[in-house]
Amino acid sequence: MQRLSELPLLFLLSLCCLLSNGDEEPREATSNFIMELDIRKAFNTSEVIWLYKQNYNNTFNGTEDGVLKYHTYTCLSDKRISLTEGAYNFTQNVRIDGAEQVFEYYGEFVRNATRTENPPNSLLIYDTGTPDHRHFELMTLVYNSGSYKCMVFFVYSLYQMLTDAEVLCEMYIPENAIKNSPPMDCLKFFNRKCAIPPQKEYQIYFENCTAGAGTEVKPSHENNSVE
Repeated sequence: MQRLSELPLLFLLSLCCLLSNGDEEPREATSNFIMELDIRKAFNTSEVIWLYKQNYNNTFNGTEDGVLKYHTYTCLSDKRISLTEGAYNFTQNVRIDGAEQVFEYYGEFVRNATRTENPPNSLLIYDTGTPDHRHFELMTLVYNSGSYKCMVFFVYSLYQMLTDAEVLCEMYIPENAIKNSPPMDCLKFFNRKCAIPPQKEYQIYFENCTAGAGTEVKPSHENNSVE
């Protein structure tokens, strides 16, 4: 959830390909790392998927009545609306400054341009709440801790600043595993790839996040998913 300055889409896709072509794990671990991962399997569930933690600040700013204000978000989760071979519609629940909000997004699956025979490992996300349904984020699945019980994504945002050299990472855990601590292999991968100083870890999921998970919250806009 980055809201900074804009990057062109071509730059994001180039980043995705560069990162996917290099820095691979040892051969015995490749079934869990980048090349052979199918991002569609990560989202092919009726369960809620929770953002457990990330390596960038969970605050963003915006101008309200001419005044710059900062906001903090926690308890972010995604839930599938529909899934096809090429696209993913989902709702996102998030707690911003303590208030529950719901958004709807549409994503298109993206294959690595240099390895088109492999399954898609990235998702280009569009904001269906904007008039032009503009894209704003690219997620690349880089680690799966067996049966998609813990997943690490590299995130490239259209709002990320060009001066931000660090890789943005997010760890997701499905609802049926969220009560447990993340698997050790998933934690080790995150620490090795994402928690390199000066980067820090920011917890997004807390035990009280699920307290109101069953409460219906109306979306911030009507259902206008891209078909």
